Amino acid sequence: MLQNTEIPQNIEAEQSVLCAMMIDNSVIGSVTARLQPTDFYRQTHRIVFQAMMNLYSRNKPVDLITLTAELKHMDQFDAVGGVKFITFLANITPTAVNVEHHAGLVEEASVRRRILETGNGLAAMSCDDTVDTRSLAASARQELERLSSGKRSAGFVSVHDMMTDTMDRMGRRLENGEPVTGLSTGYGDLDRLTGGLQPSDFIILAARPSMGKTALALNITANVALRGAKEGDAPKRVAFYSMEMSRSQLLQRMICTEADVDNDELCPGPDTTGEEQMEVMNRIWPASDKIAGACIYINDTPGLSILEVRDSARQLKNEGGLDLIVIDYLQLMQAPGVRRNVTTNRQYEVSEISRGLKAMARELNVPVLALSQLSRSVELRQVKRPILSDLRESGSLEQDADIVMFLYRENYYKNEEPSRITELNVAKHRNGPTGNINLFFISECTKFVEIPKNIMELQKEN
Repeated sequence: MLQNTEIPQNIEAEQSVLCAMMIDNSVIGSVTARLQPTDFYRQTHRIVFQAMMNLYSRNKPVDLITLTAELKHMDQFDAVGGVKFITFLANITPTAVNVEHHAGLVEEASVRRRILETGNGLAAMSCDDTVDTRSLAASARQELERLSSGKRSAGFVSVHDMMTDTMDRMGRRLENGEPVTGLSTGYGDLDRLTGGLQPSDFIILAARPSMGKTALALNITANVALRGAKEGDAPKRVAFYSMEMSRSQLLQRMICTEADVDNDELCPGPDTTGEEQMEVMNRIWPASDKIAGACIYINDTPGLSILEVRDSARQLKNEGGLDLIVIDYLQLMQAPGVRRNVTTNRQYEVSEISRGLKAMARELNVPVLALSQLSRSVELRQVKRPILSDLRESGSLEQDADIVMFLYRENYYKNEEPSRITELNVAKHRNGPTGNINLFFISECTKFVEIPKNIMELQKEN
């Protein structure tokens, strides 16, 4: 703990603010928008400020008589010093002209106290070996950034102030005839159904193992980063968090997908000629150059917490912008400040992660695409097609997500050659329709492509 440290405070500024609010009620609104009772150091000042806020909220004047009555109603009149103290406050300054400056001094001292309290709390927590240190460090950075910025909730915004931007977006959509208002995934049917990946949306892509979740997530990542920007716009920036695969494995996958190179072609047999090897390399090099120039950032640290993800994503956005966050996969994350052990309530932990991801999407105003496993209850049913209740370990995933998508291949559960036709089911869409989309999975290069409608119609006829 910090020793012999004087606690930041400015008693004179606190008293000047309270006096200004009494002698000029017109300044109360601007002061209460900036300060809260807890921003005052002295307890008596907190009580008086709260009493003034109570009167102001009821459209009552704030003066010696009304303030005295309110403090008596709160049973705090004697606690603050009675008539003598209230009279003293009313006579501190003859004018309210400097109230904004004095309120700033009170706010600054409050922020310094909270920074000091945070430091003391972190010092104590750092001695607790049950607290995960990475989560602790991320939490510290987040709290200190919030305190130093001095930002409070933006609060209400009138529809009048929002109308121009909203009408501009709606007008452009009608004029251009484009149904996609968010990030394009590169899959037309999916974009038409969802309108693209919208800022602040929390999107879950779920499936049983080996259905292609990571492959589709990487395909969408490449489509956004390589082809998502309109002509003249800056390239889109994507943060990919991999809790399972290494960054080198992911990069190799992306290169092979972009180059349409089969995995077997990277392991040539004894009969492979030099010309055949060169042909493969001639496809790989242009693809690798394209991906090298893309704004894709991979973090393959295992077991990240939501605080660590949010901290690094915020830093990436501040450094140059951020358009999409992809997490592979949700169940391998940790809740903030929790060291996983056999006694941990995993359902509670996943709920915390889910709420944290949604909050991060809103805070950073970018879509968050999180992959998720499905529970084994799917295997126990006769009909294997996933439903929302199959989301593993937490009903809060269904509640928090704006969009829930499932990957499903019917032949996966049959003793026959697996079908490459994969159903992408948009089972929940908070702001639009739901429906099924059919994709074709090229397993050799882990690539999903759209299926022309005429081929699907012919298959149904056969």
